[in-house]
Amino acid sequence: MKIRDLLHKRHKLNGFTLVELMVTVAIVAILMAVGAPQLRGFLQKQQVAADVESLTSAIHMARSEALKRSGRVSICALSGADFAVSTDAVCAGNAETNWSHGWLIYIDYSNGAGYASTTDTVLQVERTVRSGSITGTTGIISFMANGLTASDNGSLIIKPKGTADTDPACKKWTLSRQGRFARDTTTTGCVAPVKSK
Repeated sequence: MKIRDLLHKRHKLNGFTLVELMVTVAIVAILMAVGAPQLRGFLQKQQVAADVESLTSAIHMARSEALKRSGRVSICALSGADFAVSTDAVCAGNAETNWSHGWLIYIDYSNGAGYASTTDTVLQVERTVRSGSITGTTGIISFMANGLTASDNGSLIIKPKGTADTDPACKKWTLSRQGRFARDTTTTGCVAPVKSK
């Protein structure tokens, strides 16, 4: 057989029929419908876990800096205002309990009066909050030279967007006077379970 005959020989073209394509699209649609809610839940858990990790690191850093410097180091919730650089950061104040804009770790030379850019020294600013909201019972957490917190710190609630307080993705964490940041296991989601009578 000559090369010219091979070049002109017709080959059967293989492809998908319309029925095969429609069946494939239907299977993909079913898999997406089944898998999407689980994927959403997985992503929410990962966002909450990332925020817990960031908060835990911030708390450990503030406590270790207080011990190292033998002085007061505080963490405060940032206000919602935009700021260009770390030194422009504004703490929301002790009355503000929204930690969703991030937090600021600083050497507290003003001794608990709140962050003052003229006297206090910024150690770290965290502005990346992955979950929907973080709220606390206080806006400032301070560690003293002995490593203990200045007061009872209550708790922080980390909740993904669009979830209720009873949703399992919502997590409540408490901070002890010794600086132990631990999940509140007495809650279902972020609220205490209703006791049956």
